[in-house]
Amino acid sequence: MLPKIIIIKKDLVLIGGGHAHLFVIKNFIKNPIDGIRLTLITDKTSVAYSGMLPGYIEGIYSKKDANIDLMHLINKSQIRFIKATVNNISAKDRTIFLKGRPSLAYDYLSINIGIQSSFNEIPGAYKYTLPVKPISNLASKIEDKINTIKDKKPTTIVIIGAGPAGIELSLAIRKRLVSKNLFPKILLLCKYDKILHMLSNGASIIATNALKKAAIDINYNVTIKEFTKETIILKDNKKIKCKEPILATSGCAPNWIKKTDLSLTEDFFISVKDTLQDENYSNVFAAGDIAEIINNKRPKAGVYAVKSGKYLYKNICLLIKNKKLINYYPQKNYLSLIGLANGKVLVNKFGISITSKWLWKIKQKIDRNFIKKYSELPINTVASNSVEPFDYDMQCKGCASKIPYSVIDYIFNKNTSQGSWDADIIPNQSNLLQTIDMINSIVSDPYQLGIIATNHALNDIYASQASPVSAQLLIVMPQALNIIHKRDLKQIYAGINKIMNKSKCEINGGHTMTSEQPDISIGMAITGEIFYKKNINKVFSNTDKVIMTGKLGTSVLFSAVKKNLLSSVFLNKPIEQMLNGNKLIADILNKHPHLAITDITGFGLGNHLINIIKRYKKLNGFSIDAKSIPVFPGVVEAYNLGVKSSLHESNCIQAKKWIKKKNCNIKFDVLFDPQTCGGLVFIANKNISNKIITEFKNKKIDYTVIGKVNQQNKGILLV
Repeated sequence: MLPKIIIIKKDLVLIGGGHAHLFVIKNFIKNPIDGIRLTLITDKTSVAYSGMLPGYIEGIYSKKDANIDLMHLINKSQIRFIKATVNNISAKDRTIFLKGRPSLAYDYLSINIGIQSSFNEIPGAYKYTLPVKPISNLASKIEDKINTIKDKKPTTIVIIGAGPAGIELSLAIRKRLVSKNLFPKILLLCKYDKILHMLSNGASIIATNALKKAAIDINYNVTIKEFTKETIILKDNKKIKCKEPILATSGCAPNWIKKTDLSLTEDFFISVKDTLQDENYSNVFAAGDIAEIINNKRPKAGVYAVKSGKYLYKNICLLIKNKKLINYYPQKNYLSLIGLANGKVLVNKFGISITSKWLWKIKQKIDRNFIKKYSELPINTVASNSVEPFDYDMQCKGCASKIPYSVIDYIFNKNTSQGSWDADIIPNQSNLLQTIDMINSIVSDPYQLGIIATNHALNDIYASQASPVSAQLLIVMPQALNIIHKRDLKQIYAGINKIMNKSKCEINGGHTMTSEQPDISIGMAITGEIFYKKNINKVFSNTDKVIMTGKLGTSVLFSAVKKNLLSSVFLNKPIEQMLNGNKLIADILNKHPHLAITDITGFGLGNHLINIIKRYKKLNGFSIDAKSIPVFPGVVEAYNLGVKSSLHESNCIQAKKWIKKKNCNIKFDVLFDPQTCGGLVFIANKNISNKIITEFKNKKIDYTVIGKVNQQNKGILLV
């Protein structure tokens, strides 16, 4: 039986990785709906679980324990991940406006973005306070604040707001500081005549006693007039000296929500019906703190976001299937659990308050189970030694999905044995050359993919010391309705044009086609005009330096993240390098007559260095300092976990006979790691290299001198 072909018909877009959306994503992965493509838009690759944040600050949990990696969650699915900041929404036009990139269309939309601390009530709050919300930004900022506290320097930490968040943070910070043998003054400012004013008197008394035992001072009935850089000015003009107080007061909707045409309350929260649909737009849903159920208003609490996820998922599915939706009636009373950082938890419900060590253990178990539910277990990985890419349990994408070098060498031996060039001179032309390149979806964001594919293709032109003058495009897209293809082509073409416009080169034609594969592939044929003619009889010296730009480890990091063995935060730097490209570097190199250059792509640094040796008859080899080769953060950890690119072993076998070691016991796998839109590696004499390095430093370009020419040894000598 032939496999079923899924045709993309409509787009469901989720804005934000909040608790309700986690449930939606998890269940869409288990039970996808034919024809519906799911896209997650968020400015974070992971989300902090608010229930565990005080425990993280206290030191009970690690950052990994208290965070859900969104990319890990969607790794096994076809869900698109777009890391971007939303600026506005036109519900009427079904359009999402994003910062610094094209708008995105949708058929169905759900918003679960949480809220931010309210800055508008007090002058200076935005500039001079550390806000508790959004929660994902808080942990690292408090960590930084704790790390600045010195033993003998008098310091006052001020927390503004005596609700559950302010109390938990005060106690957690004290506990953490005591563990570091630090005892600064901690002051809690309360707007009312008692803390936890929304709960019972019993809850207030229990929390007050816990704060006193922790030597945390409380000021009651405080009204703040203004914040300055190092001072809190109260209504009676009294001053409290404190730099960057922690703002744990009530939250508000992000400012950009106010610009939308969504149904909004007086406080600018999204007004939704019992079905969690926008009051005026039935294809728009909202849940969590950003939403307010107009017929069943409730306080802003994480318990409602978590519980609403089930109803949100069901109603999105029912709407897509044109069935009757169900109502969500949030409970009026909920169990409030407030950690006291003393091995106990304050429990409050129905006006009854108690403290309990046993319930604290239950809370820890509940919190850990919540994280576990949305954290995929690592995929079992076995370090393969096969030269067959499909023997690996994870197939690499981008330039790492090349046909192995050994196969290319078998068919195109004439090119490979003589050292292939990055771009080839067009026959009967003296100053024009040509190249073609193609990659598949190393990222699922079509706009970013357009940028990366263009930078990757242009590298061959830059490595040939040429300027692009003409380009043609090939795009292979998954099967979808015309409207979906229009949306995707808009994103792809915007990314391509962003880079081509900088190079002052237009796309003058091309070809499109569809495929049964779920990923987009982008190819580009580029004609370039050369600055310098090739000279295969160049003279090399042992004093010539080998310099590379950027860092290595793209494929092994993508593989490790895909296997859920490393945090997706380790992809930030490789993606940044791919998005930046090499134009600025090429502009500098084109001013200086260096000896040889190539870009680092799918066959890895080792094979590209070998290729340079093959090109030039008067070049014997290189001495490379293995320890100096720059790698991205996480690369060493990935190799230690047994992760390799599916093209790694093929690259290694091909280069092995050319590489020797001298006084070097390092097994440097990164020499064979495939790179997508990698840096450039070039050789220059001492005088020219110094000039180039000076310009690199002035432009803050990442570079490393990794070795030098070695005319005494054939091949690459690792030292």
